[in-house]
Amino acid sequence: MIIALVLIGVALAISLAFNLGLIGGQKTAQQASSNSNAPAARESRSSGDEARKLEGELDKKKKELEEVKKAQAELKEELKAAKKKLFEHKEAGKEGDDLAKARAEVERAASIQLDATRAELAAALADIQRLKSDADNKGKKRPVEAVAAAPVEKKEEAPKPQEVITRVIRELSDVEKERIAKLETQSANDRKKANELDRELKSVKAKLDRHQRDSKRVYQDAELARDKFRAIETRLNRTILENDLLKRAIKDLEKKSGVDAGRLELTAEELAQSDSAIKTKHAAEDAAEAEARAKLEAAPATHAEETPAPAPSAPEAAPASTPPAQA
Repeated sequence: MIIALVLIGVALAISLAFNLGLIGGQKTAQQASSNSNAPAARESRSSGDEARKLEGELDKKKKELEEVKKAQAELKEELKAAKKKLFEHKEAGKEGDDLAKARAEVERAASIQLDATRAELAAALADIQRLKSDADNKGKKRPVEAVAAAPVEKKEEAPKPQEVITRVIRELSDVEKERIAKLETQSANDRKKANELDRELKSVKAKLDRHQRDSKRVYQDAELARDKFRAIETRLNRTILENDLLKRAIKDLEKKSGVDAGRLELTAEELAQSDSAIKTKHAAEDAAEAEARAKLEAAPATHAEETPAPAPSAPEAAPASTPPAQA
């Protein structure tokens, strides 16, 4: 009986020690710590891999963003150049307007001078016609009409003698002939100058039309460049969104299937090769455009039609000298 009680007490003490961890506690603690450290290490390794992947993706996104910014800056520079070219053409059009105003003023002055010269020429021609008529009537005496004296009632006044009216026709002097020739020469010069001004006015109008066409073409090119820039920006935005969606879908598939899909971005060599091909294409297009522009500038302007100047009219012959009339 006593032995059974002693055995029961010993068993109770052993079970109590086992429950309190005094016996076999170190092994269980080590197992628990090892079991808790294993998933922590796995989680740290997986988080490190994900961090590295995210850093790589972030670097690639930064590179793509820098390339997009470079392309946007180039397009902005092209737009600025087009605007500058349009402004220069507008300034050239303003200079053409100033030149047209100056030409109009010169034409008004020339027309005023031409009117004055025509008036002088008309007066000179009237003098010539008068002198010609006088020369034709030379030598032909008009019948002298006797003027009868009216009877005078007063005896104090003596009767007046009859007056004989005679007309003397003289020849043209050398000074008058020289003046007539000078006026005719000046009239011919004025006509020639008016024709030259007319031709110059036509050439200025043609140049102004050409400047207007060039400015309109430059404005259309600027609008086309702006539309291209907007279309490229829209397409680039769509491409970036599609690329992000594809990458997300591929990552989801990799996680679900456990199969690596491989690389999704281009290498530096592939990017450099693509950029060099595009630059070569752009250089060829620029060379072709420059050659076409040079041919267009070298071609003569066929729309400016110049009218030939009319031959100056021959000066009228001076009237022949006639013998002096007899008084």
